[in-house]
Amino acid sequence: MQKLWTIAATLAALLFMTASPARAETYALRLGLEAPLYTHFSSSGASTSYTIGDTLQPAVDVLLSYKPLPIVAFEVELREGFAGTGTGYQRTGTAIGPGLRISAPVLPVYARASLPIHVEPSPVFVGFRAAGGLEFSLVVLSIYLEAAVDFSLVGGSVATGASNIGPFDETSVSGGAGVWFKF
Repeated sequence: MQKLWTIAATLAALLFMTASPARAETYALRLGLEAPLYTHFSSSGASTSYTIGDTLQPAVDVLLSYKPLPIVAFEVELREGFAGTGTGYQRTGTAIGPGLRISAPVLPVYARASLPIHVEPSPVFVGFRAAGGLEFSLVVLSIYLEAAVDFSLVGGSVATGASNIGPFDETSVSGGAGVWFKF
């Protein structure tokens, strides 16, 4: 009987060691809402700025990630934006793009960078997103809070006869929150 308990304890210890936290979150699905807190846009010498107090423009954010190493994750993000019109909301566009996340080994913080491509409506442009956040782990899921800075890199024409979107022509600072399912 003693031998049976020793074998069971050894198998339990091996199972516990192979089910490490790094392996437990190899794949993840993140669902959240975000809103630009400040946005600045310039085109052909004219510029406009607005804040969340001027207009609410929430976005639904879906992020899929693969984490092959304990601190590095490769991600694909899909964002669908909306703008308040006074009588409801209309779509402001879809952005999709690859990203990279670095997580602290012990602390609940992370930093990530991505290259979102605003695919529609026109104009199509490529941007850069730098974000950082806090992740609060619960038993089945995590809750996250994130701040992000987005700016345009290069893109198509804003309107007929207008110049192309260039670096920093569109810049925004946003905040977001949501849930993170890790598999």
